[in-house]
Amino acid sequence: YGGMDQYVQWAGGDYHSDFYTDPTIKGWYRDWVEHLLNRVNTITGVAYKDEPTIMAWELANEPRCLASGKYEPGPDCTTETITAWATEMAAFVKSIDSNHLLGMGDEGFFCEEGGDHWTNDCSQGVDARALAQIEDLDMVGLHLYPDHWGTSVDWSEQYIVDHLALAAEVGKPAFLGEYGWRGD
Repeated sequence: YGGMDQYVQWAGGDYHSDFYTDPTIKGWYRDWVEHLLNRVNTITGVAYKDEPTIMAWELANEPRCLASGKYEPGPDCTTETITAWATEMAAFVKSIDSNHLLGMGDEGFFCEEGGDHWTNDCSQGVDARALAQIEDLDMVGLHLYPDHWGTSVDWSEQYIVDHLALAAEVGKPAFLGEYGWRGD
C-alpha cells in the first residue's frame, strides 16, 4: 500500500518523480511486475500472463509528476520523463506477457502549446499523444472527473471526442477507465 510514493520512501528518495527515474526503484517495479505476471491463479492453475479471464493490465494508476502523497514533483519531471518510463516499462511487460492488452492507466491529459486548462497544459507531466505512440501500449486511456476538475458537461464530451479521435489516429481502442460526478 502506498503506491509510487512508497517506492520513493523505501529508496530514500526526495521527489515523487524519482519513481520514474531512479534505477533502484525501476528495478523494484520490474521485480513486482514479473512476480505478478508469473503468479499462478490458485483457482485455474494458469499464470496471470496466460490467464484468459484477464482483459488488460495498466502500468500505473494516474501517473503524473505530482502525486497526492507527501512528495513534491522533481524539478526535472516533464512529459518526456513519464513517456520514457512508460516506453521502458511497457516493453518490459510485453516481454513477459504479450497475451493481454496493456494501457498506461493515465487520465489522458494532453500536452498542448498554449493549453488553457491544467488537463492540457503539460503541467502534469502527461502527454496523451506521446503515450498513444508507444508501440507496446495497446490502448488510449483516459479518466474523467468533470466537477472535480472544474469543467463542464460540454468540456467532458469534447474530452471524450478528442480521445476517440486520438485512438482512431493511432489505430488503438480508447478506454475510459474511471469516471465520476459528485453533483446532480
